[in-house]
Amino acid sequence: MKRLNYVIPIMIIVFILALRILNNNYPELSNQTNGLIALGGSILSGAISFFMFRKEQE
Repeated sequence: MKRLNYVIPIMIIVFILALRILNNNYPELSNQTNGLIALGGSILSGAISFFMFRKEQE
């Protein structure tokens, strides 16, 4: 469960930063599209970080 302590904050940070960048650089996109793009990026970054962190030693 230690991996999730890193994965969830990474996903939240990626989501917030992606929304901010999309809103600043692409104002012609709708908020729904921005949210979906940011959500996809955060899920992808969460999956990558989940598998990149080492497994816990017992």
